[in-house]
Amino acid sequence: MNHGWCRGPQEVLVVLFLLLATRCALAGWTAPSPGQTARLNSMPDVVETIERLTQELLDRHDPHRDWEPARPISGEIQQAHGRTALVLLSLLEVGRSMQEPTLHAALNRLLQSDCDGVYALSLRIMLTARLPERYHPFLRRDVAALLAGFSATVNGWGYRTDPNTTRFDNSTTQFAALALRDAARAGVALPAELWGRLRNRFLATQHRDGSWDYAGEGRPRASMTAAAIATLAIIREALHRDAYDKGGNRLVSNLESAIEAGMTWLDAHFDPSQNVGHTRHLPYYLFAVERAAHATGRVYLKEYSWFHAGAEVVTKRGIRPSTPDLALTLLFLKRGLIPNAIAEIEGDPALHRPLATGELTHRIANKLESKLGWIRIRNPETWHTKTEQLPALILVDLSAHKSLFTATSHPTFQLLLKGIHAGSTVVVSVPRGRGHTRQVADAFAQALPGTTVRAVEKEAPMCTTPWPVRTPPSGSFALHNGVRSVAVVIAGDPIRALQRGGRHADRFSDFLANIWLRAHGGIPPNPSTAPQSSPSNLSTTGTIAHLCPPLRHIPEPHALPTFSMRMERQTGMHVRAVQGILGTTQAQEAWSLAIVSGVEGWKPNDHEWNAIVELLQANIPVIVETTGGQGTFATEFASSCAKERNRPPVNLNALTDIFPGIRDHSKTISFQEVGWTPAALRRFGPGTHAHRLEHIPTETPAPLLIARFDLTHALLNRPAIDVFGWQTPWADALLKHLISEAHHES
Repeated sequence: MNHGWCRGPQEVLVVLFLLLATRCALAGWTAPSPGQTARLNSMPDVVETIERLTQELLDRHDPHRDWEPARPISGEIQQAHGRTALVLLSLLEVGRSMQEPTLHAALNRLLQSDCDGVYALSLRIMLTARLPERYHPFLRRDVAALLAGFSATVNGWGYRTDPNTTRFDNSTTQFAALALRDAARAGVALPAELWGRLRNRFLATQHRDGSWDYAGEGRPRASMTAAAIATLAIIREALHRDAYDKGGNRLVSNLESAIEAGMTWLDAHFDPSQNVGHTRHLPYYLFAVERAAHATGRVYLKEYSWFHAGAEVVTKRGIRPSTPDLALTLLFLKRGLIPNAIAEIEGDPALHRPLATGELTHRIANKLESKLGWIRIRNPETWHTKTEQLPALILVDLSAHKSLFTATSHPTFQLLLKGIHAGSTVVVSVPRGRGHTRQVADAFAQALPGTTVRAVEKEAPMCTTPWPVRTPPSGSFALHNGVRSVAVVIAGDPIRALQRGGRHADRFSDFLANIWLRAHGGIPPNPSTAPQSSPSNLSTTGTIAHLCPPLRHIPEPHALPTFSMRMERQTGMHVRAVQGILGTTQAQEAWSLAIVSGVEGWKPNDHEWNAIVELLQANIPVIVETTGGQGTFATEFASSCAKERNRPPVNLNALTDIFPGIRDHSKTISFQEVGWTPAALRRFGPGTHAHRLEHIPTETPAPLLIARFDLTHALLNRPAIDVFGWQTPWADALLKHLISEAHHES
């Protein structure tokens, strides 16, 4: 007989006397400072822990009973096949294939087994909802069984799928809600009445201080409060789109108030080392916190990163945990690492549309066959004190920020400028007409010298690649800095369309996905194709001059300072960045490299060309950064430079000719090479192999290089995916090598 893994009458999923021994085993934890949070950002311990837990779960497999216990565990209720469902779900989440022989056999046995435990059945639904459609008959079977076990008496579920139960259990009910949400996203139709009953249940059982307990009448628990918040967020998504779109009603107001009160309580009581209100179930608690935080866009609790704080605890524990604990810890760590793709700036709460950003993030994630998160910034004035980097896309709903662009000293506007300087792209949703849209674009242009306002045309890349937009929003404008679009002001109120979902969001989602893709480094570097550079020398120092032609502006002024800080932190290399104007700023012998940016449409005159030659003759390599995708300017400029030297340009299919030790990063690595090949992105075609870098042969000791597309944007650690763009590791490797060469020669 298979027995379960859930101890009654407690909350849940976790076998538990071995469970993470709360404060005894974790004594000494203190909330990390923001600086410590930044130090943990790379999280090598997390990656190692995920790998270790994954292997340990695989090692615990029994070929006859999979991950079920060999004998009944005293004090536990039966949840037959629940452990196996939980383990397979966690392994799937970390990227293990269900086609692996061991996992495939376990999956087949699980699908053919009888489950009447709500935990086990819910986990099996979550698993099959993530599998290909051939598994959906099992999904629909289990959803029908779970719905049949709903108790109208308690508006929820007990331990079993018993419609007559009078047991009040917030834990099993929230697991069932999570499962049904996944089923709905997989295309299974669900009765709207169900969500209304669940809403009434959780609203009725919330304590006055904003918390929830396990059975509706006990001591508040942090785990149950987080679980209830996540469940209400699911209900909000399922029920109330129209009500939010029309300005809200009493039920919507009550729902938002309950979520807000719950997050306030959780924020005040957050402790990653213990489940406040209960002495056990730490992995379950952290898993619940992750769900609540992702559902509400929270990065911080108690002013600290909930993920970094929780990860620090679970990666340092020394206890051998139970199998369910391992799986839940694995889910927490893996889901906590989900990158945040979009930030929304919350404005007037009465005009806030809470579903829009989540809807856009969900759509982009589906297009990329990936997992993405989003964040909500509630207080722009204090955000700069955080160490968290802003996501690639920042959404602003002008309906909720009516005075934002009439006073550019506004904290929110200043935060948007900081985001742009750090490499983000700002998208402003404007519900009014074309004239007002242009006013917003002009406000950005006045605050960002050197940028130009351009109308968004049908042929613009953001309207065509990779997802063609059938009806681009007319009357929209983009603010271009000579390298990229730093802001896009969209007429037609896309935020409202996303709030409404369905066909209303279709018009804008592809357009916004294209914008996000250009603002974000969408191709993850593959270690097998990463550039190989020589070991860094801790004594290496260098100076990079960032120059622009006369009467122009440097498009990414924060690029080289960001690169400098990254190099010092990662390699100990000290790089000084200076800015100036080509032909005006005096070249210094200490310069290791000069980058000339902001050259779109530039045709250098004799004085400017001579300034380049003087740099080359002083043995200072020069990189001229051009822009425009596969546009003609880069080609024309390279040709004109070669004509001046009476030599043709040379495409560097491999940089080993002049940069030994750096592996082929002169052309864009194709999606196949980096192992990221969603079908939608195959439309890019041959452009995936466009050359990044050209060498103009000269008689000078230093090379003249023409870099295409977005080199400085890549240095911000935000490379555009414009198919032809640089990735940060490749840009770093090129500059590090040039600086090192200059250092050795000196």
